[in-house]
Amino acid sequence: MNKQNYTLTLEPAPTTLTAGDNRPAANDTPDGLWTSDDCAAYFKISRWTFVNRLSKKPGFPKPHVEMSRRMRRWLPEDIKDYQTRRGR
Repeated sequence: MNKQNYTLTLEPAPTTLTAGDNRPAANDTPDGLWTSDDCAAYFKISRWTFVNRLSKKPGFPKPHVEMSRRMRRWLPEDIKDYQTRRGR
């Protein structure tokens, strides 16, 4: 019986967007608006936390486009301004 040795190397996944970063998200929509996933990546939180907690806080920017409860898009400038006002 012929045995082979395999080595598995794990590397951290690249971050698409960090708080305060001006780069567009990796999955930026063609219209330049951010999805819930983009916003969550910007704040370094899970999508669930963004959708169910942060986006519902008083003072959080309203979506620029809201076609349905599951399809909302924000202006990146609004999200960045909120982060600046929030002071974190």
